[in-house]
Amino acid sequence: LMAPFSQTLEPPPNPGRFRVVIHTLREHFFQYGAPPPMRSTCYLGHMAPHCIEELFHSANEAWQIAGLPEPNPEVSAYL
Repeated sequence: LMAPFSQTLEPPPNPGRFRVVIHTLREHFFQYGAPPPMRSTCYLGHMAPHCIEELFHSANEAWQIAGLPEPNPEVSAYL
């Protein structure tokens, strides 16, 4: 027999994890004027080392969603 529809869907990711990453990116940028190392962003949020890739498609996408200004080309190479 088929499982009920509600059991076949995966639960949505925890929205709190998104907020922690966005807040950490903004906080670091406003304090230092540069993006933080992405692994340290995950570490500060008490998440897995590759949380950026799990939550967002890329670090650049997380940067844009955080509403931060377009990084220069040299910085973009590291995102």
